[in-house]
Amino acid sequence: MPKPPFSVSVFFEGEELQIGEHGYLGKIKAGRMRMIAECPEDADIHAFIMQGKKCIAPIRTRRSAGNKYFRADVSLEIKDPGFRLPGIGRVNSVEPVHPNSMHLVEFRSGGEFGVWEVSVLSWKGHFYAKTQLLHTATLYLDFQKNRVRCPYFEDEKGRAWPQLVEFCQRLMDEHRALLRLPDFVDYRPFSELKPTRSDEAVVIFFNFARMFGVVRLVNGNLALVRADQLPLRNSGRLPRLRVGEVVRVRSFEKLTPRFDKPSVFTHEAIGVSPTS
Repeated sequence: MPKPPFSVSVFFEGEELQIGEHGYLGKIKAGRMRMIAECPEDADIHAFIMQGKKCIAPIRTRRSAGNKYFRADVSLEIKDPGFRLPGIGRVNSVEPVHPNSMHLVEFRSGGEFGVWEVSVLSWKGHFYAKTQLLHTATLYLDFQKNRVRCPYFEDEKGRAWPQLVEFCQRLMDEHRALLRLPDFVDYRPFSELKPTRSDEAVVIFFNFARMFGVVRLVNGNLALVRADQLPLRNSGRLPRLRVGEVVRVRSFEKLTPRFDKPSVFTHEAIGVSPTS
């Protein structure tokens, strides 16, 4: 994982928390948490919160002592999972309320950009602060249609994010940087690694904030990997997947459609484990 071009601080009820190994914050009660990402004033970095279904709400840029920073608040609330433990009774847990993350877009030369996510999450009663590079892609200028294109967020139905491309176009237009983008006619599709066996899949996405992954099967279809099916790699760390790796899957099960939470996924992966 490349080093993020910004520093991260986390506060709970106004008091800064120590971010430990693997982003560990400790056990935290219900209340309000604040995430702050700070970078040099001249860094070409902008931030937003994702609301609803990939809708983008820009975060105000604040400045202090030659730097700029972005902040986002997260509510921690007591959740009742609805089950009881023998001798203990009903179990309640404190969990962050979505949105529990903020995204930062880092523009680079040649139209390249990275999408980072700073998030606060809970796992088995413990809280973590994670910084993750979610996507690396390239923006192009389509002279014929007079608009910005990003094939990375167009070709994959589960990854399509037109709101992000529009957000980038507005920023590029404001900074008079559209003509610095490569011509779309020079775009060449990238061939991703593909699994070769029916019990294998390649990881194309993983997200700490929501604790889920997406894998592509040998037939090209996509499958969801829920939190309880993520592999736990090392003691003391959160379970995770690595984008680009090939994993083994014990079985694929059909998802029951939910009208309150429609999904592009029809199946989920069960028993996911690294191949090596």
